[in-house]
Amino acid sequence: MRPARSRAFPQVLDDNEFYKAQIGSWTKKDVLVNFGRPVETSYFPLMKREVWT
Repeated sequence: MRPARSRAFPQVLDDNEFYKAQIGSWTKKDVLVNFGRPVETSYFPLMKREVWT
């Protein structure tokens, strides 16, 4: 049996990558494409905000 091969994945969850996000112009789709899907989402109705973690 051959050992499993691993792929190289760039680290996107660091300061340099987060600074690329343009507040006010990026959409949810832009965030998903650049950072991937969140593990969990929450909604705060009083603030009318969705939070991804």
